[in-house]
Amino acid sequence: MQPATGRKLPVDPDYTLDLIALWEAKVAPLFNAQRHILFPDTAEDVTLFQGGYGCGKTFTAVLFALHQALTRPGSVGLIVGANQMALNDVIFAMVKQIFNAVGLIDGEHYALRQTNKRILLKNGSVIYCRTRRQPLLHADYAVCDGVEQFTQAQFALAM
Repeated sequence: MQPATGRKLPVDPDYTLDLIALWEAKVAPLFNAQRHILFPDTAEDVTLFQGGYGCGKTFTAVLFALHQALTRPGSVGLIVGANQMALNDVIFAMVKQIFNAVGLIDGEHYALRQTNKRILLKNGSVIYCRTRRQPLLHADYAVCDGVEQFTQAQFALAM
């Protein structure tokens, strides 16, 4: 099936999916540190995590946002990347990788709108993707990737 570039994505407000369980069943188990981030044992609103290059920070952040969107129909999410290249080359690529790995189909279960930086989901949820320099918006949940490149003011605004 071709990606739904110009077509509307069919919406089913009752559609939910436990993406994390599906990932672990079809692809690989998550590390304990990733599970702690995805399912925090605290009521804190903000979770910060750091690690070396290639350790899975972006994967975990994107998986969190997608899982939230798929388990909360009609929700609005936000992914903030350090810059436009990070959104295009890393975030959107990661979304495609995760969805392809678990068998979700572009145009049927989700639609990537790279031109206006949105991820639309079958259940009516939407995730907006912004850079640290673009205006932010109110969201039900948000993840920030590459915060080491944020200024203190940008970081405070994102929080």
